[in-house]
Amino acid sequence: MGIDLQLITADEAYHDKNDTLFQETGIRVTTPPSSTVSLPKDINNETGAVFCHETCPIPMHHLGVEEQSHEYKCSANPDECDLSRSCPQYRFIPMDIGFFQRIPYHAAGIREAHDIRKNCERSFNLLKNQTCLETVRVRSQSATISRCILGSIAVLLIKMAGFRKKQPAKTSQQLLMFKEERAA
Repeated sequence: MGIDLQLITADEAYHDKNDTLFQETGIRVTTPPSSTVSLPKDINNETGAVFCHETCPIPMHHLGVEEQSHEYKCSANPDECDLSRSCPQYRFIPMDIGFFQRIPYHAAGIREAHDIRKNCERSFNLLKNQTCLETVRVRSQSATISRCILGSIAVLLIKMAGFRKKQPAKTSQQLLMFKEERAA
């Protein structure tokens, strides 16, 4: 299509477990962190800040990913940290399906990307729930598009049939009540 993709946001079920999508295409997949994966030691669970060890007061700086691990380096300035002489000043955290996917969940913009995805998929969720597509699992883009088109046609036909439906004939008792209301 001529679109240069670099990032895909998806539901938890669609993460790139073994990193093959990234290796084959260079596209990064980010999903909300799995609730079954616990944070490694010495990570702030609210901000995602990584610390070298339990007594370290200064968050580390993310350098990148190397061989399925995130590399972090001490971000303390010289003479800023009293522990710098006894501290390794670096740390590797293995990639997982939790907070430390290919792009760490605490990285700038990732939560915003997930919020954008949630807002964009709302209209699709309304459509699929109205046309019973929520139970259908498809594995390709063309199958998804086909299901959506057929679902949209079905919804339009249902709506059209509802407008064209004849009103039931009123009974003689209802007609009598209607005449009495108009006379009053």
